[in-house]
Amino acid sequence: MAAELDLHAVLRRVVLAARELVDARYAAVGVFGRDGVFDEFVHIGIDLDTLERIGQPPASCGVLALQAAVNGPVRLGDLRADPAFSGFPPHHPIMTGCLGMPIRIQDRAVGTLYVTDSANGEFSAEDEQLVVSLAGVAAVAIDNARLRRRSELRDRWSTVSTAVSRQLLAGHGDHSLELILRSARDTASADFATLALLVEPGELQVKATIGAMADGLIGRTAHTRGGLVGPVARTRTPVQVDGPDGPDGAADAADVAGTLLPARVGSFIIVPLTAGGTVTGTLNVGRVVGAPAFTTADTGHLARFAGQVGIAMELDHTRAHRPARLVTEDHDRFDTDLHQHVINELAAVALGLQGLVATSPIPENRPRLNACINRLDATVRRIRSEVYGHTISERRHDDLHHRLLTLLDVHAPALGHPVGIRFTRLADQPLPPGLADDVLTVVRDTMTDLAQHDGASQVDLRVDITDDLVLVEITSNGNGSKPLARADLLTALRRSAGSHAGTLRYFNPSAGGGHLVWTAHNPNGRPRTDNAI
Repeated sequence: MAAELDLHAVLRRVVLAARELVDARYAAVGVFGRDGVFDEFVHIGIDLDTLERIGQPPASCGVLALQAAVNGPVRLGDLRADPAFSGFPPHHPIMTGCLGMPIRIQDRAVGTLYVTDSANGEFSAEDEQLVVSLAGVAAVAIDNARLRRRSELRDRWSTVSTAVSRQLLAGHGDHSLELILRSARDTASADFATLALLVEPGELQVKATIGAMADGLIGRTAHTRGGLVGPVARTRTPVQVDGPDGPDGAADAADVAGTLLPARVGSFIIVPLTAGGTVTGTLNVGRVVGAPAFTTADTGHLARFAGQVGIAMELDHTRAHRPARLVTEDHDRFDTDLHQHVINELAAVALGLQGLVATSPIPENRPRLNACINRLDATVRRIRSEVYGHTISERRHDDLHHRLLTLLDVHAPALGHPVGIRFTRLADQPLPPGLADDVLTVVRDTMTDLAQHDGASQVDLRVDITDDLVLVEITSNGNGSKPLARADLLTALRRSAGSHAGTLRYFNPSAGGGHLVWTAHNPNGRPRTDNAI
């Protein structure tokens, strides 16, 4: 018997041995759970039909409570005559003689063993000695089986916690709540599970459910100021309730209705979900009325599971939002490197070339050196604009600059050279979609017209956005030609500027080329209160 490690099998062997040793008609053994109520109860001698009519197994009360309270055996000729006898439940067979012995481990009663109705009329002193000895052996076997069960349960919870955490961190975010609930319900041998998250300060909302009685709970809210959930969220202390038939009797509809659980439920546990010392929600499991109550060990295991899962959920959330943050950090790093290293290096090369222009003994090389200097200056301007564009794109969520760069890249092959661009924003809000589209139309149409004029070796684009004005300026050297002078193009551009309370200015420098300035009112800007330009 002591070698058996399954608790139910141990109890089964105990009752079989007890009935055989003392030649009794009935034998039973009960193991106490929380608050002195039988958590395990195994008996022999009553047929199945009678058991179905009796219903629930007995609690630790009446003569059974008396047997558990005393230190030694209790031997009664007729248990019905004892003052502690509280009667048999309906359909229960009538029993007379009774011999019981508490099962103790280290002076603590963990259960009770009793036999009734001796085949010899009454139980003898020898029967009593046998039952006492058997109870001692049963205590060792029950203790071993309990330790084994606790170890297995602890290992099972540990395995489940690790598996769930790994799956969360592996990127199974879409099914993370269902995964958590299914693992908690199955490992805790519960009938249902719910998970509530803090959606507002002081307000929890059910985000996921699984199992019996959980239909219709998603979306239900509860405040952390009261009810059974409130103290869990505020103090991070788990709550365990045994159900309407338990010692606390707290799980009726009025008390449970505000706890994110079904209105009628048996034993249940509510534990906090925490991350970084902050409560992010609650994990709740429960059993139907009539099912065995949860134990203190169950509460401890669920609380540790919720703690580990809460951290994994926070890490999963952080990982999901990490790419965007890293992009911003990379751009900041990129901006700093460009300003401190690349741009400074290019400026130094340009200055060096300017010194060579003044001192070069070969006059024919000076135009080429000046052209190189101009290219370097244009590159520096474009890099600065690119850097600022990254900042605008990431921090202000305005992609106008990116769309402009894409548009210029498309037209560069037709122009035969890159376009210099300077993009400046002093406004806080992005442009309205219609105005941003018109800015792109101005740039696209002018670039198309410039591509049709040969001889232009340099085209520059300037876009300034302030709190009250949008300015687009395009210049081209043209080498004697007159680009951007088509009447239909200028009419269309003047019309689009007028639709935004703006203007169009165009002129051809005497040396050739074109100079166009398109403006529009920025309705998303705010009136300026300073003299900044």
